[in-house]
Amino acid sequence: NNWATAVMIFTYDNNRVANLPLVTNSRVQISRGFVTLGDLNKFPMYLTVGQMYVPFGNYGSYMVNNPPTYYLAKTKERAALLGFAKYGIYASVYGYKGEVTTFKTQDASRYLGVNVGYKFSKDKFSADVAFGYIGDIAESAGMQSVFTNAAYGVNDALQHTVGGASARVKLGLDRFTLIGEYESAVRSFAAQDMTFNHKGAVPKALETELVYSFPILGKPNNIGIGYGRSWESLALSIPEQDYFAVFSTSIFRSTIESIEFRHDINYKSTDTSSVGKCVIPSTPRRDRNVVTLQIGIYF
Repeated sequence: NNWATAVMIFTYDNNRVANLPLVTNSRVQISRGFVTLGDLNKFPMYLTVGQMYVPFGNYGSYMVNNPPTYYLAKTKERAALLGFAKYGIYASVYGYKGEVTTFKTQDASRYLGVNVGYKFSKDKFSADVAFGYIGDIAESAGMQSVFTNAAYGVNDALQHTVGGASARVKLGLDRFTLIGEYESAVRSFAAQDMTFNHKGAVPKALETELVYSFPILGKPNNIGIGYGRSWESLALSIPEQDYFAVFSTSIFRSTIESIEFRHDINYKSTDTSSVGKCVIPSTPRRDRNVVTLQIGIYF
């Protein structure tokens, strides 16, 4: 009905389960599942409860592969979110119990996050600006991939929590779209948890894109370039710099065909990082070129 909606998104995981046969033991998992109560046409506030990506950053991109900001900070939680949207202003506050434990609390803590933004459009110009804060950036998927790895000797128990901040702007002028997004830890990690060049790391990431949209024979097309940058994120396997170029079109109805070229530059070979007791040196191979072709169907 108009006041209640529910979403459940499944993902297929074809990784082998132990030593069992691959085909008969692959798994279907619930990626997201949540309920939203509210009708913004009648009342400017809403409530969302469930497993979702919390609104810390946006990560919307025209590229095929995800930007470095995605790997640094995108966070999925079982949360309760109270939101507001009216007159172009949107805001939300959310709370969740995290996965990360600290030596101080000896238990996963409860955190708050905030997201505030404003969007408007006039004639051929549009703008969307937003800022956010999250109680612990170590809850992001990229951070969890290293902090829950027993081989690093961390065992998901950190010395202290590290908050995160984000800023995003999306500008549109006629057929051009400019996107800029920045995420950062607001304090350094303890040296026992994550370091960069022998001191507590302060991971940060930036993503910028410029896209031109145009029709050919009545078909929509996009051509874009992008640049990504990270700082002190060697431990998270994020390249220091990324250069992107992408072209996408819709040859057939309800399809999107895209081709992307990506050039990654790794951290310098003299840079070092550590997670827990594991030292992670930069690989001697500094550059990587990747071409990706993607065909998508939507309905």
